[in-house]
Amino acid sequence: MKKFLQYILIIAIIGIFVPLFGIHAEQTTPPTNMGTGYTLLAPLPCPPDGADCEGGQFKTFKFNSSALSGYLNIMIKIIIGIAGVLAVLMIVIGGIEYMGSELISSKEAGKDRIQNALLGLLIALGAWALLNTINGNLLNSDVKIENITVFIEGFPISGAQTKDGKPGTPVSFKKEACPAAQAAQAITGVDRALVLAIFAQETASGANTGGCKPANANMTQADLVALGKIVGDSNVATTNVSCAFGGGHGGAIGLMQFLPSTWLETAGGNKDPWKTDDALMAAAVYLKNKGAILDPRDAACKYYSGVSCQPGRNPPNEFYGDQVMTKFTNIKQQIENGGCIMT
Repeated sequence: MKKFLQYILIIAIIGIFVPLFGIHAEQTTPPTNMGTGYTLLAPLPCPPDGADCEGGQFKTFKFNSSALSGYLNIMIKIIIGIAGVLAVLMIVIGGIEYMGSELISSKEAGKDRIQNALLGLLIALGAWALLNTINGNLLNSDVKIENITVFIEGFPISGAQTKDGKPGTPVSFKKEACPAAQAAQAITGVDRALVLAIFAQETASGANTGGCKPANANMTQADLVALGKIVGDSNVATTNVSCAFGGGHGGAIGLMQFLPSTWLETAGGNKDPWKTDDALMAAAVYLKNKGAILDPRDAACKYYSGVSCQPGRNPPNEFYGDQVMTKFTNIKQQIENGGCIMT
């Protein structure tokens, strides 16, 4: 039994690979739309779908087509056919051995040969039948991964969108956020996807603009003064700002989480950090000043901590650059797939 299975395996390997090695050394020149290929020494029958057939025969192996799939499926059928022929041959030999000898040992050997041949053929046919019964596509060696297009319809905005913490209206990605990032790109040259990635990283695209008030955010005096210039001194106490973490200073404001003093330096006092157009434009200007056109990741680290991405820095900032670049890649792909159609 073991020897018979070894024969089947050897024949299968030879049947699959010999035609691939037995190719003409001279490269063919197929039509330009079919790619480069090589002609097999022995043509094979056409695949069921007729792919890459010439004159009713499969002659040329083309590497940029479905020829490999058709070739392998043809060889599976040929190998099963060879297994059937060998099984019949072994049955005949076993029958002759069984009938042509008076020795009990020879009769037993002939009987075993017939049984092994039938069992080997059953295994070969059973393997094909099992795969074909479960799913016929299991016998298809084509690998086709369909493109998936993901569209961004809108960004959810929480009650922290407004400067005083009251519920605000959602920001439409296509009608508001993406056009604002596009306008910022046109003026600064900073990729709109990077601006939107920072937008997503800093406030979850506007969903969390800060949960503290200046009185409990450990703000610097300079930022308190700057905040008064932005929102008016009478509104400072009721304005939502970012909380302080780990003993540091809080007080970042708006959709892109600028410190008030940095906002005044970047956008001026006549712009609104809670307004999408102003916030994204200011972020693009800041990112450009930090070298975003040449090195977006490093500019993202500087946006977070003021310094370049540094391994082992305490507190760390590389994680921020990596997270922003992941969002940048995804948003850029979504935009290219039609997720930022100007309306």
